[in-house]
Amino acid sequence: MKKTFLFFSTIVLAFIVLSGCTQEAVDVKTEIEAANVTFMEAVNTGDIEALTNIYLPDAILCPPNSEMISGVENAVAAMTATPPGMVKMVFETVSAEANGDTAIELGKYKVLSPDEATVFDYGKYIVIWKKKGDEWKVSKDIWNTSMPAAPKAAPGDNVLVGVTTAKPELLEKFDEFQNEIFLPAFKELYPDTYSATRILKTAEADKNGNYYFIYISDPFTDTQVHNVWTVLNEKYGKDETQKIWEKYKDLLSDQKAYVAVEQVW
Repeated sequence: MKKTFLFFSTIVLAFIVLSGCTQEAVDVKTEIEAANVTFMEAVNTGDIEALTNIYLPDAILCPPNSEMISGVENAVAAMTATPPGMVKMVFETVSAEANGDTAIELGKYKVLSPDEATVFDYGKYIVIWKKKGDEWKVSKDIWNTSMPAAPKAAPGDNVLVGVTTAKPELLEKFDEFQNEIFLPAFKELYPDTYSATRILKTAEADKNGNYYFIYISDPFTDTQVHNVWTVLNEKYGKDETQKIWEKYKDLLSDQKAYVAVEQVW
């Protein structure tokens, strides 16, 4: 009986000790939101030094449709892959709770045009933060899009392939036309066609120094609208579209389009 009592007393004491060691989660949403202000500014301006300070040396990113990215240098390279001023990243903290020096943030993100008129992507994320001194640092970051998957052509379906030649001295001007004028209007007016269209750019110039922008509408149907001037006329009106043409006609004089048939995917 005595042994049973001692055994029971030991169990109760252990339970009390363990209960006393259990910490309640602390709401640190305000702190994480403040850290995210710095994070967003660093991403949007391509500030490598600031981003390096935000990540832990052994930080790991888990982006969608990709392998894990390990280490602060690789994380910073991934987050600055898009040139500054091309898009604007916005993070929204839904919740953030900490146990000791570790916080878990649940949030939402958007990838916007610089003027915030167009949403290129949106989704959700979870970030594990570690507190070092008085600062929260990113340890793990995983995110994925909430946008619906793009359609995919089946064998026998038509695919539209468009090719635009871009001289190297006009690349900056071409990006301006595409990202600030055409694509926002294209996505707003014809979202179904936009979601079926991929845009690629050749990684290197050809022997004449030219780059090529390749547009693939996958699949291509008769109901889709791809003509640049149809989109611009509907969005901006005839007079304004004429002004756009005068400004950018040197970019758009060499365009080709082909209808191909999907073979194997």
